[in-house]
Amino acid sequence: MKLLVFSPYDPQGGGGIFQSVFARMLNDLFDPSQITYCHLASLDDNRRWHPRWMKYGRIFWRALAFRQALANSEVSILQGHYNPASWIVGLAAMRSNKPFIVIPHGDFPPQKQYLGLCRSYWLKTVCWQVIGKRLLAGAAKVVVGSELEAKQYTEAGIRREKLEIIPNPIIDAEGPETIPLSTGPSFALWLGRVSKEKGLDLLIETWNLLQQKGCGLHLRIVGTVGDARIYQQLLGNIRKYALEGQIEFSGWVDPPKRKSLILESRCLLLPSHLESFGRVVPEAIMLRTPVIVSNTTPWKEIEGLGCKWLERTPQLWATELERLAREKTKIYLDGGQCEEFMGQFRFERIKAQWARLFSGLKQYDSIDCNVG
Repeated sequence: MKLLVFSPYDPQGGGGIFQSVFARMLNDLFDPSQITYCHLASLDDNRRWHPRWMKYGRIFWRALAFRQALANSEVSILQGHYNPASWIVGLAAMRSNKPFIVIPHGDFPPQKQYLGLCRSYWLKTVCWQVIGKRLLAGAAKVVVGSELEAKQYTEAGIRREKLEIIPNPIIDAEGPETIPLSTGPSFALWLGRVSKEKGLDLLIETWNLLQQKGCGLHLRIVGTVGDARIYQQLLGNIRKYALEGQIEFSGWVDPPKRKSLILESRCLLLPSHLESFGRVVPEAIMLRTPVIVSNTTPWKEIEGLGCKWLERTPQLWATELERLAREKTKIYLDGGQCEEFMGQFRFERIKAQWARLFSGLKQYDSIDCNVG
């Protein structure tokens, strides 16, 4: 079977953890020579000198070139539905009556409760009503990462039978298996992409309370800056509360360093206003590291492991973090429970779910994949 995989990033060139693991999985399921990867990574090469209209013009031009690859494929996978190139490829697939699968990757449909969280909310609303909803309705399947994400799409008008819940596969990165020796202060860890919906303002308010209580726990915020305006606001609040000595920002780190940071930390934090999945949670649990998440994420089940699923109030978060900080050493989660929990995210299990999805496209008899 000939497969076309469209992504904003290069899945075989280090375009994010999910992209690289997903490419590995597809290469296991299908003959790699029959897979065409199309991506837009070369169009976002950190050169900011060209005007925005030129950048999007290049995206449309590149996407038109993808139509030739579509003509030679039997099934397409599109990652993201707010990207103009996804629209062009997806609509072309519908016109040619070829099946395609959409992976939203957290591209939630616009809803009023997210009005203050999402950038370009009104533009996304127009795009969703004009093209996005039609694109997902025409897909053979829409693969989401959690029941919460599925609920968002059913409320936006996508039929439930169109949605397939397949979590992200989690694999253990190279790196230490035990906590590296560290002479620095104990810290809590946040990993991700700095933007408004990630709720980092809650952590700043929480650390202000911890400082007032004399708690010496530090915070490390590790990841890329997705919204420079929000990043500057966070820095301003850190200065306002005189937290420069307790909160540290750093940029992207590779998977081995990411693993080391999780092992060194007292706990991982996920205060997001909304999350479709949040792969950092199972990554931390795989390493038996406690996790505190907001109750607007799809992770209520981790309460059974000894983790916390809390309302987004600084007092609650400060109380729990103060408790962890009082311990002389890090508290580890139960290994057996963590192992059982992680079974649902194992690479081979997720690969089997994708194999069943492809095999379930009954009307396309030419589809065949190597189901182990």
